Amino acid sequence: MLSRQQILLLNWQVDYARFLSDSYDVSFSEAVRILNSIAIIVIINGLYPNQYKPTITLKKIINHISAMQQGKMRLEDFHKMTSDLYFEARKAVEFRFENKKGLKKRKKTREYA
Repeated sequence: MLSRQQILLLNWQVDYARFLSDSYDVSFSEAVRILNSIAIIVIINGLYPNQYKPTITLKKIINHISAMQQGKMRLEDFHKMTSDLYFEARKAVEFRFENKKGLKKRKKTREYA
């Protein structure tokens, strides 16, 4: 389920998401979701390298991106890849929530550096 949220991005982040959107014929929102999912998988795998083993690895993601750049990926395969990516990112988040030991509850007011 999608939730409408407003986020502020730096100009270079917008430029890159637009570049991906144009390059791979996806919406801007889809490009941001894909980037976010990749980041979630990589970060949680990095935080828990011995406990969390994603089924889709960074190497596999890079291979898919390379195949897309070379025009060797069918549209159906692209949709399957993004579906797998979202599923894996969701599993990673669920794993992180289950293993949230050491996380402090955030205060409603945040301090920025």
